[in-house]
Amino acid sequence: MNLIKFFIISFLVALSFFIFSVDVRAEDLLINNNNKKQDFVNKNINVKNLTSSVFNPTFNSFIFLKKNQENELPASELYEESWNTNFLKAYSNITVPDSFSIDVSGFVVPISGKVTSPYGFRKNHFHYGIDIKLKEGDTIRAAFDGKVRVMKFDHKGYGYFLVLRHYNGLETVYGHLSEFLVTQNGNVKAGQPIALGGITGHSCGAHLHFEFRFLGDAINPAEIIYLDGLSLKDNKFVYIKNKYENQCHFEMSSLKNSKS
Repeated sequence: MNLIKFFIISFLVALSFFIFSVDVRAEDLLINNNNKKQDFVNKNINVKNLTSSVFNPTFNSFIFLKKNQENELPASELYEESWNTNFLKAYSNITVPDSFSIDVSGFVVPISGKVTSPYGFRKNHFHYGIDIKLKEGDTIRAAFDGKVRVMKFDHKGYGYFLVLRHYNGLETVYGHLSEFLVTQNGNVKAGQPIALGGITGHSCGAHLHFEFRFLGDAINPAEIIYLDGLSLKDNKFVYIKNKYENQCHFEMSSLKNSKS
C-alpha cells in the first residue's frame, strides 16, 4: 500500500512539473511572437513615414486641409487663420512650408481665349501672371471652389480686381475687370461667374490678367496649365519653396539691372 502511495505521489509531482514547464515555454513563445509583431509594425510605420515625406511633400508636421466648408475660411490651417481683405500680398509673417502638394483637379478655365502675354520679366517690371484675350463684358469664372478675399480697384495696375482663396491652398487673381458679380467674403463654386472682363487699370486692350499664388508667392501658370488651350497638365502641383525664393531673387536683380 505504501509503495502504491509513493508511486502516485511521484507521478503527481512529475505531472505538475511537466505542466509548469509547458506553461513557461508557451509564455516565452507568446512574448517572442509579440516582439516580432511589434518589430514588423515599427518597420511598417517607418516605411509609411518615409513614403509620405517623399511622395506627398507637405509641412514637416503634415498639415491636412479641410474640405469645402462654407462657414470656414479656406485653407485656414495653412494660412494660420489670416484673412486680409485689403491687400493681395498679406502673408509676410506666415511660415511657408518647404514643399506642399496641391490638388488642382477641380480647375475650371476662367475664360477661354488666346494667351497674349506669358508669365515673366518685361522691360521695366515682372509680369506675375498671364494675359488672356477677351471682349469687354465677357464672363469671367472662378478657377476653383473658394471665397472672395479681396475685391478692390488699383488704378496703377490691376484695375478692378479679385483675389479668391481656395480650399486647396491656392489663391487666384483676376485683373482688369469691368464689373464684379460676387460680394466681399462671399463663397464661390468652380465655374461660377464672378466678374465681367474689361480694360481697367494699366491695360492695353481688353484682357484678363490671371495669376496663381501660394501664400503670396506667384506661380508660373505654365507649371499648372498648358498655355495653348489652358487645360491642366496634372491633377497635382507640388510647390517647392526654394525654387520660388530663387525666382524672387532673380526678379529683384533683373529689375535693378533694368533701372541702372
